[in-house]
Amino acid sequence: MKRIYDSAWPVSNPPPWLVSAFYLGGDTPHVWTTAEIDAQPARYRLPIWVFDGADNPASGVNDAATALAKLHTLKVPPGVAIALDTETSVLPDYIRAFNHDVTVAGYEVINYGSLDYVIQNPDTSGGRWSAHWDNVATIDDGYNIVATQFADSVQLHTGYDASVIEDHVPLWDYRPPAPPPVTTWESVALDEAKTARQHLDKVAGMLLTHQKG
Repeated sequence: MKRIYDSAWPVSNPPPWLVSAFYLGGDTPHVWTTAEIDAQPARYRLPIWVFDGADNPASGVNDAATALAKLHTLKVPPGVAIALDTETSVLPDYIRAFNHDVTVAGYEVINYGSLDYVIQNPDTSGGRWSAHWDNVATIDDGYNIVATQFADSVQLHTGYDASVIEDHVPLWDYRPPAPPPVTTWESVALDEAKTARQHLDKVAGMLLTHQKG
């Protein structure tokens, strides 16, 4: 499991955990900027869209389009998970429409909400993220729950909430990719090029000396 910290506002004293969750938009008091996302030291990122409409397909389609536009602006690669925050709402029509469009676009949708409510919602392509504040860092059983928020900022006396998430969930890896390893033949070619350059420099130096003489 990986630990997640999340907050509506960027965390100034983040824990040394692997995952930082941030807010894409919707009904949130603050939408994170690229600079704020960059400033977090965690290796992985989990974008969150907060439900902002009504329980009907049109609302889900509209929110999905806005969320996808923001994901593209931030260059969030397809194949990773994003969270849909529905708190204590049961929204079958909205969730089905949002999940369909975002999943077709190549992302996995994880529905976040209080445990008693999120399990009443339709399952989404990435599973469920339950909020169950028993202050025990475990993932709730069943219902395709892949993450659990086990404590809030009040319990932790911090500026962030705490969750755990299954290792198999695809997250946005924010670490710059390592350069590809140099193969043996590339190493030989580089060495030969370096030797040839040194030989040419030596010959050029000899010619220059000869001309001066």
